[in-house]
Amino acid sequence: MISQYYVHQSGREQFLRELHEGNGSVTNFEAKIRREDGQIICVSTHAHYFRDEYGNVTGVEGTIRDITRIKQQEQQLLLTQLVSDQAPDSILWINEQAGICYANESSCRELGYSRNELLSMSIPDIDPDYTAEIWPIHWQELKQSGQLTFETRQRNKAGVIIPFEVSANFVKFGDSEYNVAFCRNISTRKKNQDRLRKGEERLRVWHSTLPIRPGLISISAAET
Repeated sequence: MISQYYVHQSGREQFLRELHEGNGSVTNFEAKIRREDGQIICVSTHAHYFRDEYGNVTGVEGTIRDITRIKQQEQQLLLTQLVSDQAPDSILWINEQAGICYANESSCRELGYSRNELLSMSIPDIDPDYTAEIWPIHWQELKQSGQLTFETRQRNKAGVIIPFEVSANFVKFGDSEYNVAFCRNISTRKKNQDRLRKGEERLRVWHSTLPIRPGLISISAAET
């Protein structure tokens, strides 16, 4: 009997319940069963009541399909989705028309939009450097090279301009093409670079105001 192979007896009970509620038929019922060799697999069952010539239920017949690999792939996809959603950097999937097809949680936080808002927008709506006229050129460049790294700016919902470093990757999946962009907020880096530049400028100004000592200059000239 198939019932002895169910990993959890509750799975068998659920199967019989759905079979009864489905007027003697069940489709794509998923459960875990244990094979003769002890390996646990996931299966999908299509079954119906088997009746005698008088219409009395005498058993259940159907087919069982091993869907273990499919379930593993689904789990991997869910894990990939979870990692992308919770990644510290912003991740955007963008189509050829510059429409945003996916935005992770970091993108929403950085830009101040909800996910549904971002999915209704395009890159020119958030990036003043990539207008509708420039985007097709960028898309072709990315498509040819496969990967680009560059700095750009994005405008959040409050209108604040934020500098980003973007790693753009051309991805083809079936008939669909995407720019999968990993965007890192570099505001702190830019501020540090600006402080360093201003410090170097002050140092140059300070050196330019130092008095010249002719004696040292003449000695240096003699040595040369």
